[in-house]
Amino acid sequence: MRCRDRATINDFLGPVRRAGSGTYEHPKTRHEEILATCGFVQIGYWKMELEVALDPIDICGYLHTTSFASRALLGDAVREFDLRLGSRLREAVGDSIPCAVEVAALATRLVEHVEVSRIRLGSR
Repeated sequence: MRCRDRATINDFLGPVRRAGSGTYEHPKTRHEEILATCGFVQIGYWKMELEVALDPIDICGYLHTTSFASRALLGDAVREFDLRLGSRLREAVGDSIPCAVEVAALATRLVEHVEVSRIRLGSR
């Protein structure tokens, strides 16, 4: 899903896409190429596209799960951001916003033997 209301995000976070304590620029090298140079083989790509209708609360919630407009980046301005974006979206398209959602995944395997005992599954 792409956010079309860049104005609200720019108002709160500036014109450069932020992520964590820095900025984000999409990599110039495709993920598949990076995996291949690291010893991964049989790289498969899966993609599913959906058309869904979301309301402004859904849109704000989605944005907060991304590095694009996370709660951490917005800090104390989260509520104001949600109110402003929600208001702008309602003015533009109402309460039901048609959105194209793309879900994609890469699946692969590593050629080298990985010692299972060194992998800690499910622990944090």
